Amino acid sequence: MSKIISRMMSLLTAFVLMLGNSTSAGAAFSYVGQLPQSQAVTLPAFPGAEGFGANSIGGRGGIIYEVTNLNDTGTGSLRACVEASGARTCVFRTGGLIVLQSALRIVNPYITIAGQTAPGGGITLKTASGGDIFSTQTHDVVIRYITARPGPVEKPMPTRSQKRHRAIQYHY
Repeated sequence: MSKIISRMMSLLTAFVLMLGNSTSAGAAFSYVGQLPQSQAVTLPAFPGAEGFGANSIGGRGGIIYEVTNLNDTGTGSLRACVEASGARTCVFRTGGLIVLQSALRIVNPYITIAGQTAPGGGITLKTASGGDIFSTQTHDVVIRYITARPGPVEKPMPTRSQKRHRAIQYHY
């Protein structure tokens, strides 16, 4: 029963994000050009948004992409949604750890990554070789409820003298 409720809440969230600034139901499924500034300024990116990006349009009014697996690449992956063009919203049908071989480069504007739609414990991103998770090179990007974890970092092995200085000894 809770799976059904979770799925319905996820669909409702996606539907609300999809409608965004649209004035008719038909306009909710296609996006052509930029929204007029008067509309963009009146609605925040999400309820409670504050600061410089508070009025970002994100993927409002665009296509809904479902992330259905935890693969780094391929159909149904987060990278496929990020690399798509046009206004889009990434919703998650799976939760867990996505190990990225390289940073997610966001070069196409008008994207919302809605991590709150992930079931279970949510989505965690980690790069296999360390470094940045996202490389954002555009405007109107909204990323919410994504956990980022640092990847492995190559550290030199400490020498014997360094080990001795770092040791803490307890006497009982």
